[in-house]
Amino acid sequence: MSEAPAADYAISILETLSQAPGLMGISDISRETGINKNAVSRVLGSLTASGWVFQDGVKYQLTLKPFRVASAALGRTTFYSAAQPVLTRLWEETGESCYIGILKNDAVLYLGHIDSTRDLKIAGRVGGSYPLANTAPGRVLLAYADEAYRARYMREHLGYSEAECGRMEEKLAAVRAEGRATDVEEYGPGIICVAAPVFDMSGQVVGTIGVSTSTVYCTEQELLANQGQKVIAAAREISEKLGAQPQ
Repeated sequence: MSEAPAADYAISILETLSQAPGLMGISDISRETGINKNAVSRVLGSLTASGWVFQDGVKYQLTLKPFRVASAALGRTTFYSAAQPVLTRLWEETGESCYIGILKNDAVLYLGHIDSTRDLKIAGRVGGSYPLANTAPGRVLLAYADEAYRARYMREHLGYSEAECGRMEEKLAAVRAEGRATDVEEYGPGIICVAAPVFDMSGQVVGTIGVSTSTVYCTEQELLANQGQKVIAAAREISEKLGAQPQ
Protein backbone atom coordinates (compact mmCIF):
# COMPACT_ATOMS: atom_id res chain seq x y z
CA MET A 1 0.00 0.00 0.00
CA SER A 2 1.29 3.43 -0.91
CA GLU A 3 0.87 6.68 0.98
CA ALA A 4 -2.35 7.32 -0.96
CA PRO A 5 -4.62 4.31 -0.19
CA ALA A 6 -7.66 5.88 -1.88
CA ALA A 7 -5.69 6.05 -5.14
CA ASP A 8 -4.59 2.44 -4.67
CA TYR A 9 -8.21 1.40 -4.15
CA ALA A 10 -9.34 3.27 -7.26
CA ILE A 11 -6.64 1.68 -9.41
CA SER A 12 -7.44 -1.80 -8.09
CA ILE A 13 -11.17 -1.34 -8.69
CA LEU A 14 -10.64 0.00 -12.21
CA GLU A 15 -8.35 -2.92 -13.07
CA THR A 16 -10.90 -5.40 -11.69
CA LEU A 17 -13.76 -3.84 -13.66
CA SER A 18 -11.66 -3.79 -16.83
CA GLN A 19 -11.27 -7.58 -16.65
CA ALA A 20 -14.88 -8.36 -15.72
CA PRO A 21 -17.07 -10.04 -18.39
CA GLY A 22 -20.07 -7.97 -17.28
CA LEU A 23 -21.40 -5.73 -14.52
CA MET A 24 -20.17 -6.29 -10.98
CA GLY A 25 -21.76 -5.62 -7.61
CA ILE A 26 -20.01 -4.11 -4.62
CA SER A 27 -19.68 -7.53 -2.95
CA ASP A 28 -18.10 -8.98 -6.11
CA ILE A 29 -15.60 -6.14 -6.34
CA SER A 30 -14.80 -6.36 -2.63
CA ARG A 31 -14.15 -10.10 -2.94
CA GLU A 32 -11.92 -9.70 -6.02
CA THR A 33 -9.89 -6.76 -4.68
CA GLY A 34 -9.79 -7.52 -0.97
CA ILE A 35 -11.06 -4.01 -0.24
CA ASN A 36 -13.85 -3.70 2.32
CA LYS A 37 -17.34 -2.95 1.00
CA ASN A 38 -17.63 0.51 2.55
CA ALA A 39 -14.38 1.63 0.87
CA VAL A 40 -15.47 0.07 -2.43
CA SER A 41 -18.77 1.94 -2.25
CA ARG A 42 -17.10 5.29 -1.55
CA VAL A 43 -14.54 4.91 -4.35
CA LEU A 44 -17.21 3.76 -6.80
CA GLY A 45 -19.21 6.87 -5.96
CA SER A 46 -16.28 9.08 -6.94
CA LEU A 47 -15.49 7.07 -10.07
CA THR A 48 -19.12 7.17 -11.16
CA ALA A 49 -19.37 10.92 -10.57
CA SER A 50 -16.24 11.52 -12.66
CA GLY A 51 -17.45 9.34 -15.54
CA TRP A 52 -14.97 6.48 -15.19
CA VAL A 53 -17.60 3.97 -14.05
CA PHE A 54 -21.25 3.45 -15.11
CA GLN A 55 -23.83 2.44 -12.50
CA ASP A 56 -26.78 0.24 -13.47
CA GLY A 57 -28.91 -0.28 -10.39
CA VAL A 58 -26.64 -1.90 -7.81
CA LYS A 59 -24.02 -3.01 -10.30
CA TYR A 60 -21.13 -1.25 -12.00
CA GLN A 61 -19.23 -1.34 -15.26
CA LEU A 62 -16.24 0.50 -16.66
CA THR A 63 -16.98 3.27 -19.17
CA LEU A 64 -14.79 4.08 -22.16
CA LYS A 65 -13.30 7.12 -20.44
CA PRO A 66 -10.18 5.18 -19.25
CA PHE A 67 -9.62 4.07 -22.85
CA ARG A 68 -10.06 7.63 -24.10
CA VAL A 69 -7.55 8.97 -21.58
CA ALA A 70 -5.06 6.18 -22.26
CA SER A 71 -5.41 6.63 -26.01
CA ALA A 72 -4.48 10.29 -25.74
CA ALA A 73 -1.32 9.42 -23.83
CA LEU A 74 -0.50 6.56 -26.21
CA GLY A 75 -0.64 8.91 -29.17
CA ARG A 76 2.15 10.96 -27.62
CA THR A 77 4.24 7.97 -26.54
CA THR A 78 6.60 6.65 -29.19
CA PHE A 79 9.29 4.02 -28.89
CA TYR A 80 11.91 6.77 -28.80
CA SER A 81 10.21 8.91 -26.15
CA ALA A 82 9.60 5.87 -23.95
CA ALA A 83 13.09 4.45 -24.43
CA GLN A 84 15.31 7.51 -24.16
CA PRO A 85 15.23 7.96 -20.34
CA VAL A 86 15.60 4.21 -19.84
CA LEU A 87 18.60 4.19 -22.21
CA THR A 88 20.25 6.96 -20.19
CA ARG A 89 19.66 5.09 -16.93
CA LEU A 90 21.07 1.86 -18.40
CA TRP A 91 24.20 3.75 -19.45
CA GLU A 92 24.54 5.27 -15.95
CA GLU A 93 24.25 1.80 -14.41
CA THR A 94 26.66 0.02 -16.76
CA GLY A 95 29.09 2.66 -18.04
CA GLU A 96 29.12 0.73 -21.33
CA SER A 97 28.06 1.74 -24.85
CA CYS A 98 24.25 1.59 -24.84
CA TYR A 99 21.83 1.88 -27.74
CA ILE A 100 18.22 1.65 -28.89
CA GLY A 101 17.29 0.61 -32.41
CA ILE A 102 14.47 -0.35 -34.74
CA LEU A 103 14.10 -2.46 -37.87
CA LYS A 104 14.43 -0.25 -40.94
CA ASN A 105 15.28 -1.20 -44.52
CA ASP A 106 16.39 -4.71 -43.55
CA ALA A 107 18.86 -3.43 -40.95
CA VAL A 108 19.04 -2.13 -37.37
CA LEU A 109 18.69 1.64 -37.33
CA TYR A 110 20.09 3.26 -34.17
CA LEU A 111 17.74 5.91 -32.77
CA GLY A 112 19.91 6.47 -29.73
CA HIS A 113 23.48 5.70 -28.69
CA ILE A 114 25.60 6.72 -25.70
CA ASP A 115 29.34 6.04 -25.70
CA SER A 116 31.07 4.00 -23.03
CA THR A 117 32.91 5.72 -20.20
CA ARG A 118 35.82 3.32 -20.71
CA ASP A 119 39.03 4.23 -22.52
CA LEU A 120 38.33 1.64 -25.23
CA LYS A 121 34.94 2.50 -26.74
CA ILE A 122 32.73 0.61 -29.18
CA ALA A 123 31.82 2.82 -32.12
CA GLY A 124 28.16 3.47 -32.76
CA ARG A 125 26.15 6.44 -33.93
CA VAL A 126 22.59 7.67 -34.10
CA GLY A 127 21.30 7.06 -37.61
CA GLY A 128 23.79 4.27 -38.22
CA SER A 129 22.57 1.01 -39.79
CA TYR A 130 23.83 -2.39 -38.70
CA PRO A 131 23.19 -5.90 -40.07
CA LEU A 132 20.55 -8.21 -38.68
CA ALA A 133 22.21 -11.61 -38.87
CA ASN A 134 25.45 -11.08 -36.94
CA THR A 135 24.63 -8.42 -34.36
CA ALA A 136 22.76 -8.85 -31.07
CA PRO A 137 20.16 -6.13 -31.77
CA GLY A 138 19.76 -7.42 -35.32
CA ARG A 139 19.11 -10.96 -34.16
CA VAL A 140 16.51 -9.71 -31.70
CA LEU A 141 14.62 -7.87 -34.43
CA LEU A 142 14.98 -10.75 -36.88
CA ALA A 143 13.88 -13.32 -34.30
CA TYR A 144 10.61 -11.51 -33.64
CA ALA A 145 9.87 -10.57 -37.24
CA ASP A 146 7.25 -12.70 -39.00
CA GLU A 147 8.30 -15.99 -40.55
CA ALA A 148 7.83 -14.82 -44.14
CA TYR A 149 10.09 -11.81 -43.55
CA ARG A 150 12.80 -13.98 -41.98
CA ALA A 151 12.71 -16.42 -44.89
CA ARG A 152 12.97 -13.63 -47.46
CA TYR A 153 15.79 -11.92 -45.58
CA MET A 154 17.82 -15.11 -45.30
CA ARG A 155 17.39 -15.93 -48.97
CA GLU A 156 17.93 -12.45 -50.42
CA HIS A 157 20.49 -10.94 -48.05
CA LEU A 158 22.36 -13.98 -46.82
CA GLY A 159 21.95 -16.35 -49.75
CA TYR A 160 21.16 -19.18 -47.37
CA SER A 161 20.23 -22.66 -48.48
CA GLU A 162 17.22 -24.39 -46.96
CA ALA A 163 19.48 -26.19 -44.48
CA GLU A 164 21.23 -22.96 -43.50
CA CYS A 165 17.85 -21.26 -43.01
CA GLY A 166 16.85 -24.12 -40.72
CA ARG A 167 19.96 -23.69 -38.58
CA MET A 168 19.42 -19.94 -38.36
CA GLU A 169 15.79 -20.50 -37.35
CA GLU A 170 17.02 -22.65 -34.46
CA LYS A 171 19.25 -19.81 -33.28
CA LEU A 172 16.41 -17.30 -33.56
CA ALA A 173 14.09 -19.63 -31.64
CA ALA A 174 16.68 -19.64 -28.84
CA VAL A 175 16.64 -15.82 -28.86
CA ARG A 176 12.86 -15.84 -28.37
CA ALA A 177 13.10 -18.46 -25.63
CA GLU A 178 15.82 -16.56 -23.73
CA GLY A 179 14.40 -13.10 -24.32
CA ARG A 180 17.74 -11.70 -25.47
CA ALA A 181 20.51 -12.15 -28.02
CA THR A 182 24.28 -11.91 -27.91
CA ASP A 183 27.07 -11.67 -30.43
CA VAL A 184 30.73 -12.24 -29.71
CA GLU A 185 33.11 -10.74 -32.29
CA GLU A 186 30.69 -11.62 -35.11
CA TYR A 187 30.15 -8.04 -36.23
CA GLY A 188 33.71 -6.93 -35.56
CA PRO A 189 36.90 -8.07 -33.76
CA GLY A 190 36.82 -7.43 -30.03
CA ILE A 191 33.12 -6.40 -29.95
CA ILE A 192 30.64 -8.18 -27.69
CA CYS A 193 26.97 -7.25 -27.29
CA VAL A 194 23.74 -8.22 -25.56
CA ALA A 195 20.31 -6.91 -26.60
CA ALA A 196 16.65 -7.51 -25.69
CA PRO A 197 13.29 -6.90 -27.43
CA VAL A 198 10.83 -4.09 -26.71
CA PHE A 199 7.13 -4.89 -27.20
CA ASP A 200 4.14 -2.62 -27.79
CA MET A 201 0.59 -3.04 -26.52
CA SER A 202 -0.28 -5.41 -29.38
CA GLY A 203 2.54 -7.76 -28.43
CA GLN A 204 4.66 -6.86 -31.45
CA VAL A 205 8.37 -6.08 -31.13
CA VAL A 206 8.92 -2.44 -32.06
CA GLY A 207 12.57 -2.04 -31.14
CA THR A 208 15.52 -3.22 -29.13
CA ILE A 209 17.83 -1.95 -26.41
CA GLY A 210 21.31 -3.25 -25.70
CA VAL A 211 24.85 -2.90 -24.42
CA SER A 212 28.13 -3.24 -26.31
CA THR A 213 31.61 -3.53 -24.89
CA SER A 214 35.03 -4.97 -25.72
CA THR A 215 36.29 -8.49 -25.12
CA VAL A 216 39.22 -6.71 -23.46
CA TYR A 217 36.91 -6.08 -20.53
CA CYS A 218 34.77 -9.21 -20.32
CA THR A 219 33.73 -12.55 -21.78
CA GLU A 220 30.24 -13.40 -23.02
CA GLN A 221 29.49 -15.12 -19.72
CA GLU A 222 30.66 -12.09 -17.74
CA LEU A 223 28.66 -9.72 -19.94
CA LEU A 224 25.49 -11.75 -19.38
CA ALA A 225 26.16 -12.04 -15.66
CA ASN A 226 26.88 -8.33 -15.19
CA GLN A 227 24.64 -6.66 -17.76
CA GLY A 228 22.23 -9.22 -19.21
CA GLN A 229 19.47 -8.82 -16.64
CA LYS A 230 19.86 -5.03 -16.67
CA VAL A 231 19.26 -5.00 -20.42
CA ILE A 232 16.24 -7.31 -20.12
CA ALA A 233 14.83 -5.17 -17.28
CA ALA A 234 15.33 -2.01 -19.35
CA ALA A 235 13.52 -3.57 -22.32
CA ARG A 236 10.68 -4.65 -20.03
CA GLU A 237 10.35 -1.14 -18.59
CA ILE A 238 10.08 0.43 -22.05
CA SER A 239 7.57 -2.25 -23.09
CA GLU A 240 5.38 -1.48 -20.09
CA LYS A 241 5.46 2.22 -20.98
CA LEU A 242 4.17 1.25 -24.43
CA GLY A 243 1.33 -0.75 -22.90
CA ALA A 244 2.73 -4.25 -23.33
CA GLN A 245 1.62 -7.06 -21.07
CA PRO A 246 4.41 -8.50 -18.87
CA GLN A 247 6.40 -11.08 -20.84
